[in-house]
Amino acid sequence: MSAPTHSLPEEFFPLVLVGLPGAGKTTVARELSRLVGGAGCDLDSEIKRRTRMTIPEIFRTRGEEGFRDIETETLHHALAVTRGVIALGGGALERRRNRDLLRGRVVIYLQVSPEQAAKRVAGEKGARPLLEREDASVEQVLLELFARRERYYTEVSTLSVRTDSLTPAEIAARCVDKLDDLSRSAEGRRIAASGMGATVRIRVGGEAPYRVSVGHGLASEVVSSLRPETRRVLLIHPEALREEAESLRASLSDARLSVISHTHPEGEGAKDIAVVASCWDALGRHHVTRRDAVVALGGGASTDMGGFVAATWMRGIDVVQVPTTTLGMVDAAVGGKTGINTPQGKNLVGAFYPPRAVIADLDYLRTLPLDEHRSGLAEVIKCGFLADPAIVRTVKAAPEACLDPTTAELADLVERAIRVKADVVTDDLKEAGRREHLNLGHTFAHAIEWAEDYRVRHGDAVAQGMVYAAHVARLAGIGPDNLVEETIGVLEAVGLPTSYRGSDADTLIGAMFSDKKVRSDRLRFVLLREWQRPDVVAIDDLDLLIEAARRVGVRA
Repeated sequence: MSAPTHSLPEEFFPLVLVGLPGAGKTTVARELSRLVGGAGCDLDSEIKRRTRMTIPEIFRTRGEEGFRDIETETLHHALAVTRGVIALGGGALERRRNRDLLRGRVVIYLQVSPEQAAKRVAGEKGARPLLEREDASVEQVLLELFARRERYYTEVSTLSVRTDSLTPAEIAARCVDKLDDLSRSAEGRRIAASGMGATVRIRVGGEAPYRVSVGHGLASEVVSSLRPETRRVLLIHPEALREEAESLRASLSDARLSVISHTHPEGEGAKDIAVVASCWDALGRHHVTRRDAVVALGGGASTDMGGFVAATWMRGIDVVQVPTTTLGMVDAAVGGKTGINTPQGKNLVGAFYPPRAVIADLDYLRTLPLDEHRSGLAEVIKCGFLADPAIVRTVKAAPEACLDPTTAELADLVERAIRVKADVVTDDLKEAGRREHLNLGHTFAHAIEWAEDYRVRHGDAVAQGMVYAAHVARLAGIGPDNLVEETIGVLEAVGLPTSYRGSDADTLIGAMFSDKKVRSDRLRFVLLREWQRPDVVAIDDLDLLIEAARRVGVRA
């Protein structure tokens, strides 16, 4: 293959061509790939390769709906693996899931009149089942298709090119000109900066492996992550996300799934046995079986509770986690920990239960309140202290960008934090070893949350807990010399709290003895012996714990 003649931002790929049958998508894809690099992919040809059947054979044996199911699955795969240009079938955009898959990507609409399209497909008898009707000519059918589909082509397209009087080479050249203009425009810079064209997929291994998808416009991935035999879905969400839930419900319904929407209280109020019981009741009333699924849409409390509901219904059904907060994406939804609270403490009832998939759609963060986003960054920074110094460097160098959910820096931080957690839980699902390290700062944080009746943000408490752990390490004579100062400095760079004055030392230390990491009545803390070198250390010295609390601001 000859070298490409035009350079485009990597985030623009794969380019996608849409338009009526006869628009020239397949031949233009080859020409355009030659100019910009990468391989051309004709989706219909890929479907034939994967099924070992012709398109007419698929229509005869499985019907149009069966063909569309295969088409969606093939498109999902092609978007993940293709670097060049994808030519999409003319009718694919009538399915909402396919339009969702293309959201945020660079899509070129090849415009052609139905009259010209009819001339181009003449002589292809038997190859295009939808164009062959006894009651209408090909041109009449194309006029009908144009009337039905044109709004979808316009909806998803980034650019459009008229093709009626042009050769494939001329069409490709015009596409390149417009792509060059786009790359220099504000819209092109936004696409390149946000990485919207690229969905990152992170594998979590172990006995029940699954995938975490990170990117933009991922609603359709919720559908594609479900088993083919799934028929009913319990969609749980807080009242505040009713609009987002309705959009997701529509995508699920388009896939002919029966959706039961179920709201729950906000925040930690969701993690209550009465809320769980209401979900069980909904599952029972709607005859949800073992082949069906729960979809949990919301923050960490929603995914914790939703996972527990799925783990306990019929001894376990699928759950797809759709976190909508920074905290949920980097921590709660990943790793298979599910749970609810009791009057005695946080997450004391729960199960290790890996999800079917986690869909981290960064678009949800655009409407997240700043304080909620900031709180979630505590768990990101924790991952930096534990395993990835690049996270710490980014927070120190560009704190304002880290607070902006539309930036490339934030997308990179979310991906890095998820990779840290995925690596740990792949090795240790049930917290028998390395997974305990993810609790850096959490022993003190859970005590604060209990003392404040769970009215504080989890991330804020974790930030305070990491400072407390740094003081404990210093008083115990372990850790790098700058541990306390660096911990405080990185957290304060993004405005996270580093002191706590809400309760007294006796109350907090008493609450810490209810922590799950207590062994033989000994408090155990995750402490940093060096940066990115955590360890679990038992601390028996009560005076040391009180002094560390005093240094964080706690009254004696």
